Amino acid sequence: MICPPGLQLLSNLIDDHRKDRGGTPLLLPCFHEELEKDIHLLQAGAQRCGGTFFFLSSPDDEWEPPRGPISGDRKALVEGLLEAAGDALPVKIILEEIGGKIQARLDGYSKPVELSLSPILRAAAVIASSVYDEFDLVLMATMVEPTDPKRRELLWNLLTINPIDLAIKGTSITLAPILGAGLDPETDYMRTPAIRYVVRWDRVIRRSSVNQKYAISSIAELGDRPLVIFLGAGASASSGIPLGNTYRDLALRGLVGRHKNGLAAAEAFFDLLYERQHFLPGETESRTEFASGLTLERVLLETFSDLGFRPRTDAPVIQELIRDCGAALDYIRPGRKAIRELAAKLPGRLVFVTVNFDRLIEEDLGVDCEVYYKPEHYRDRLDNLVSYVAGDATTPVPILKLHGSIEDPESLIATIDTTSAGLNDAVLNALNRVLETTRKPLAWLWIGCSMRDRDMNLWLGGLGANALDEWWVDPLPGKALDDFFAQQRAPRWSAKGQKLSDRLIIDSADGFLRALADQIAVR
Repeated sequence: MICPPGLQLLSNLIDDHRKDRGGTPLLLPCFHEELEKDIHLLQAGAQRCGGTFFFLSSPDDEWEPPRGPISGDRKALVEGLLEAAGDALPVKIILEEIGGKIQARLDGYSKPVELSLSPILRAAAVIASSVYDEFDLVLMATMVEPTDPKRRELLWNLLTINPIDLAIKGTSITLAPILGAGLDPETDYMRTPAIRYVVRWDRVIRRSSVNQKYAISSIAELGDRPLVIFLGAGASASSGIPLGNTYRDLALRGLVGRHKNGLAAAEAFFDLLYERQHFLPGETESRTEFASGLTLERVLLETFSDLGFRPRTDAPVIQELIRDCGAALDYIRPGRKAIRELAAKLPGRLVFVTVNFDRLIEEDLGVDCEVYYKPEHYRDRLDNLVSYVAGDATTPVPILKLHGSIEDPESLIATIDTTSAGLNDAVLNALNRVLETTRKPLAWLWIGCSMRDRDMNLWLGGLGANALDEWWVDPLPGKALDDFFAQQRAPRWSAKGQKLSDRLIIDSADGFLRALADQIAVR
């Protein structure tokens, strides 16, 4: 039976709470994209386990202030945080006990309390109360209103105070602040303390620093062995280049017109291919699965077919891509800086592979590099590539752009329809030669990859069980990665007792690349 995400979160929090941790207090920050749907569930679950729950965004007539007495130590700690907030607050906040209840109010403030201030006042009251002395499991949830970043930061700081600093009588308390907001991995994954759980509409994502530390340690111990960094669309997103589905939907509009959403347009595209009899092998098995897994590259095949002999720059989607990829070069994001550092630190070891069209890797890389984006590049420069992965650090760093490069729009997935695998024979041969030349398994990092690329997946499906030593870096892994793993990895990995979660790093591309570059020593 599939467990609803809200129930799964509650189960995870309770399991963490009940683990033997030697009396150490536990802080479990959470983000929940559909929090309001699960308020009653979380409240009932906390109470059933002997804990308590506060929904800081309750309507005024439903809010029940925490019981007194005030804890002097916690009151002083809260007041210190509030005073340090500066102009995030309009006036001083007063914490007081009235009728056995702890309340926080704005000193001398006659205006109605803003929605963004109410959770701050209520969080301050809960923290200063006796709640932490009476319960060993405390859940505090709040919707994060669109607000001044300073107020959002103040609310985060209040909810994530280190339990050790709270002067709690008991030592085994579990605190779980739950923020109802959409997650921005580029900023939210940089928070301290780190977010432990992210609740999405279909799943709960558990973050852990263990996998990341182990992955970086493994890479650092590779010695002279090569490392492949495969960059997907998620690796370019922070530079302002939208994910592939944005361009896919734009390209679909030119083929099937406007529809209520991307899925409806993808289903209409399936019908168009049926009418034209333009299916590739294996695409007719399920209209639903075809639509849910439709990629930009597959739509571009039909877009380019419609263009005939006209240049590909005539397609509006390509014009948009050219503009966005050009503008992105002005963004020097942390991940891009890290790529430059890694290229300098790992001469003769680092191989870049990407299905992205942009030039974010090669532009100002800082070391001599060679970009492969046409079939003839993979044929004519094959000796260079083989020499490099064999350990020749004098050979330029190879950047394998499997679907072409925006600098030459005619190269974009130019030959994806010439083989059943989608990749040109010269490209497939080059990838196979890399594997043949290197010692098995080849270290391979998938960063920001949806794992929906049909051509890559067909090539991967033909590899031996020990060909790659793989890690996935994904801020919000979803069904596409699950499906890929179930189809291509689970049968082999389960025999070894390995799971996808063992090799999954929940972080943004920028965050992980920055951490990797910081911890890799110069050779």
